[in-house]
Amino acid sequence: MLSNTESTTIDPISELQSLTQQFVTLTVTLKGLESKSALINERLRKFREEHPEIASKQVELIRLERQSRIFEQAYTTLASKYQDMRLMQQMKGSGLKIVDSAYLPTSPIAPKKKLIMIGAGVMGLFVGLMISLFVDYISDIIRTKEDVERHIELPVVGMISNIGPFNIPESAAKRRTSTLLISEKGTEANVNSKKHKDSQKPSKEILNLLSHSLIYAPNGNAKTPDIESYWNLAMSIKYANLDNPYKSIVVTSSVPGERKTTTASNLAIVNARLGSKVLLIDADFKRPMIHRIFQQSRRPGLSDLLTIDDTTNGKTFDYVSHGSIRPTVIENLYLLPSGSNVPNSDALFNSDRLENLINAFKEKFDLVITDSAPILIISSVTAICKGTDGVLFVIRSGKTKRKMALTSKEILNNIDAKIIGTVLTGVDYNVQYGYYYRRYYNYYYHQKDNEDKD
Repeated sequence: MLSNTESTTIDPISELQSLTQQFVTLTVTLKGLESKSALINERLRKFREEHPEIASKQVELIRLERQSRIFEQAYTTLASKYQDMRLMQQMKGSGLKIVDSAYLPTSPIAPKKKLIMIGAGVMGLFVGLMISLFVDYISDIIRTKEDVERHIELPVVGMISNIGPFNIPESAAKRRTSTLLISEKGTEANVNSKKHKDSQKPSKEILNLLSHSLIYAPNGNAKTPDIESYWNLAMSIKYANLDNPYKSIVVTSSVPGERKTTTASNLAIVNARLGSKVLLIDADFKRPMIHRIFQQSRRPGLSDLLTIDDTTNGKTFDYVSHGSIRPTVIENLYLLPSGSNVPNSDALFNSDRLENLINAFKEKFDLVITDSAPILIISSVTAICKGTDGVLFVIRSGKTKRKMALTSKEILNNIDAKIIGTVLTGVDYNVQYGYYYRRYYNYYYHQKDNEDKD
C-alpha cells in the first residue's frame, strides 16, 4: 500500500518547471494579445479621428431603421384597411348615375389658334431677349462703362459720344475756316521748316477729320454734349489728384483706331482754354497725325530733339527746341510734332534723354500731354508711360476687345505705370442710357443757347 502511494506521487520540481513553462507561455501569449489589442485600439482611434461622422451616421442609421419599421407597420395597417374598404364597396354595388348627357361640339376642341399665336409671340420675344442677353454676355467686345469697370477693373474718367460733327454755330465755323487759313501760312516758330509745308498741305479729308473731331472753334463758346464731354474729362482728371496735380499725361490705347489722338488733342485744347500752358507732344513715330490735324510741319520735332548729339550744348538745344515747339491758333496751346523719320525709335524712347526732356518741359509748361503709339503695336511705349505722372487709357466702345484691353493693362501694371483711368470713346448714349437721355441732353443745350440769344 505504501509503495503504491509513493509511485503515484508527482515530483514537485517537475511540476514547478511545468507550471513555470506554462506561465511563461501564457505571459508571452498575453503580451502578444495586449500588443494586438493596443494596435487594434490605435487603429480604431485613428479611424474614428479620420471618420468623425461614423458615430452620427450610426445614430442616423438606427433612427432610419426605426422609422422604416414604423412606416412598414403603417403601410401594413393602411393596406389592410384599403382591402377592407374595397371589399365593402364591392358589397354595396357601383351606385353610378347620369349627371349630364353627351352632346356634339359645334367647334373644334383643338388646335386653339388664337392661344397658340399669343403663346408663340410671347415665347418668341422671350427667346429673342434671352439670346441677345446671352450673346452680349459672352461677347468679347467692350461696349459700356459697366463693361470696363466689371471686366477691366479700371475707373472710367470720361465718356465721349459718337454722333458726328460738333454742332458749332455758323459764325464759329466761319472763324474756324479763317483760322485754318492762318495756320497754313505758318508762324515765326516754324519759318525755318517752310520747305516741308508743301508736302503737308491740308486736304479735304484732313479738314473733314478736323471738323468732326476737334473742339477747334476759336471762341470756345460752342455748347454741345460732345464738347461738354471733353470738359468733364478734363475736370475728372484735375480733381482725381488735387494734392499733387498731374504735370505730364500720356494718352495711349491698345490698337490703332480707338481715337487716342482725338482725345489727346481735345484734352489739350480744353486745358489750354482753362488757362493752363499746355504742350501737346506727338510721340507716335509710326503713324503721326497731330501735325496734320493742327496744320503744322512735322519736322523738326521730338525725334530731332532726342537725336541731338549733346543736349547740354545750350545753343544747339535751344535752336532745335525753338524750331520744334511751336504755338497753335489756340491760346496757351503749343505743339511738338513727331519730327524726322528715325530708323530705331525704340532706342530713342529707352534712353535717358526722353525722361530728361519731359522733365525739362514740365518746368516750362503747366501740363505736358503726350500722344503715344498703341501699347500692343509698339513695345517702346512702355518707356514713355513709365516716366510720366499718369497714363490715360483710351478704349473705343464697340471695337476694343476685352483681351486686348486686359493685356494692355497688364503691360502697364508690369512697369508700375500710374493709370489715371480710362476714356470710353465712340459711346452710343442711346445704348448707354436710352433714347430720351440724348433727346433731353440736346434739348437742354439748344434751350440754353436760345436763352443766351434772348
